Amino acid sequence: MNLDVIEKFNQILNNIRPSERNLIERSLTPFVSNPDAFEIIVRLLEGLNSEQLEVVAYPFDGPPTLVLGGAGSGKTSTLTRRLAFLVLAGISPERIFAVTFTRKAAREMTERTRQLFYYLRDSASEPYRTWLNNISMELENAWITTFHSAGLRILRDDPFGIGVNLLLIGKGAHSRIINEEERNLILKNLVKSYENEEVSVEEIGSLISNAKGAFVYPEGFHYIVRTRIEEIAALVYPEYQAELDRRSLLDFDDLIFKVYELFEKHPEILEHYQDRFQTLLIDEYQDINLSQYLIGMMLAKKHRKIMAVGDDDQSIYGWRGAEVTNLTRFMADYPDVRLTKLVRNYRSDATILKAANSIWKDKPEELRKVLICSKADGNRNSEPIRIISAENEDEEARFIATEIIDLLGQSFPLNEIALLVRSHYLLAPIVAVLEEFDIPWVQAGSIKSLARPEVLAIVSIMEVIALTARRISVPGEWHTGDLEAINHALMQAITSPSYNCPSELLEDLLQLPDPSSLLLDDTARAQSSQVFDKRLSYTIDHISSIVKSSMSNSSICRPTALFDYIFRLANPLDNDDTESPSWRALRRMRELAEIASVRRTNQPFESILQFTEETRARAGLLPDEGESTETDSNSKPAVQLMTLHAAKGLEFEVVFLSAMEDGIIPVRRRKDDRKTDDLEFRYGEEKRLFYVGVSRARKRLYITMSRKRKNEYLERESKPSPFIELIPSELTEKKKI
Repeated sequence: MNLDVIEKFNQILNNIRPSERNLIERSLTPFVSNPDAFEIIVRLLEGLNSEQLEVVAYPFDGPPTLVLGGAGSGKTSTLTRRLAFLVLAGISPERIFAVTFTRKAAREMTERTRQLFYYLRDSASEPYRTWLNNISMELENAWITTFHSAGLRILRDDPFGIGVNLLLIGKGAHSRIINEEERNLILKNLVKSYENEEVSVEEIGSLISNAKGAFVYPEGFHYIVRTRIEEIAALVYPEYQAELDRRSLLDFDDLIFKVYELFEKHPEILEHYQDRFQTLLIDEYQDINLSQYLIGMMLAKKHRKIMAVGDDDQSIYGWRGAEVTNLTRFMADYPDVRLTKLVRNYRSDATILKAANSIWKDKPEELRKVLICSKADGNRNSEPIRIISAENEDEEARFIATEIIDLLGQSFPLNEIALLVRSHYLLAPIVAVLEEFDIPWVQAGSIKSLARPEVLAIVSIMEVIALTARRISVPGEWHTGDLEAINHALMQAITSPSYNCPSELLEDLLQLPDPSSLLLDDTARAQSSQVFDKRLSYTIDHISSIVKSSMSNSSICRPTALFDYIFRLANPLDNDDTESPSWRALRRMRELAEIASVRRTNQPFESILQFTEETRARAGLLPDEGESTETDSNSKPAVQLMTLHAAKGLEFEVVFLSAMEDGIIPVRRRKDDRKTDDLEFRYGEEKRLFYVGVSRARKRLYITMSRKRKNEYLERESKPSPFIELIPSELTEKKKI
């Protein structure tokens, strides 16, 4: 046996804590007798710290394990090596159930595990070289997935040939999964009788989704309602579910809800999957809801081969049903649980880690993770955290822009500079100054409220105007895609809340080769009015007048001005409640329009099309958008702008936490806010959100705030976020400007 390999193996054993050494040695013993296999396993374990080793090489037959992975602790690398270790130990990939939070994360885990096998293959001899290559291909059969994708796969499977899945889904043989937009269309018809109460379809849908996520059946929802909006949701829920069943439809939450029913009613199917999966690995455990927790428990109940990985300090999705208490519940459900903490941070300098640790100084010892700087030079070159208090938001933005220019002079790449805020609207003054200083920027993240029909009404009219302008100004560049786009936008505008034309009135209009040509052809429009319904004719005339007046007025060829113009002439709102969901969504759209309006472009109306495309993407209405946030390394260098939620899972050399003021973070809720359980604010989750922001920084961290901030055009006094006081003063460098 190769002496170098033996020496490396001994180093690995010496790196393991004495209390765990016997356990890990037992797990590695089967590899020792085979020199080739031994060399492969040593290569796999090389470079891991003691805690990571204990996770990767934990015996397959050991008790349930809970891994608390701190920020920047190499959790993803540890998980992929654990997957590889299980396969090398003889578990077939198709018998591993590995679940993570998003499809992107699942794809990344699969690909990184495959690359790891390639890495092991390249130094292996035959027959192991061929075996490792084949194993990398077999990863396609592994259940490395999300809970929802796994649920769909289980429902479509029929291991006993009895059609149980179809029986549960509905009477029809062809069940179909609906998206959020289709769900909202069904709900829209069901909430019509509550229109006088300004009921938001999205809000009702969210409450029903959270109910399903907590395994609350339609008939049981009314027992737990506390507010009027919940009461309405409890009344709509049974009708909504009946409509899904009647049409053999499943919504996204049914992919888990129905699996629970399947396992409850048919224990033989549950046992089939319990025996199929030799081991379960569940990532991002702090982000799962009750239904996902229970599915995991059901699958693990028979053999108890489960490893849960999470970080309660980064649980920031309570608003969509995630329960941070799942980590403590796991420990209660498995009294013999083995707890491992990954605390060696390879991302951030020491000062940043000390600040992050100070946020949780009063946390119970059992779950507290004190991060240790294991980054090369992270202790020697650590810089103080810069806390900046500006006179107002404009001065704050100017400081940030000036500092970015200085950072570029210090050779920090633009893509490695991130500016994080609590909410999108806070970016507007910053973007204006970045444009003034000619600093490239890009904004990431999704905003589901932008999918409201009132928002899409204005978006579609904007698109009609901008595409018509392009049609006239650059006729040589007009192509089929533009023609399809303008007519799609026109149909959306006609049926939107701005005009409310029933879709059945479009039949005659759709017979035309190019319906949008009517907007500029007065003669053709007059002729068509003899055929069209009067309501449709009026709508086309009105849209035509808006298009013509917009194109003749150069002062409104920017997003904000055009938004205001359309809102005045084709207001999609039917109420004056400025705190209603529809009004709030339109205010959010206008805030984004303000940001887009400061972009420089040589082509009139091109900024409009860029803005409408971004709005649709932010609403999650374009393919593969809104699932998660990632930066594109191949894109042009630019400062990264995003919300704190969107930043989770990312890291940057330099991070600016902007607008860190009380009332913004922690965000304060009005006492009549129907969506919140806490009349003031969910302090714990806001604190975790602040921690996420702090722990994104690798080298330098700025925390900025304004002493005065505009709120609906009035400048108001503001105070620093109380979370800033959690950071010891000896770690900071404070400046007032």
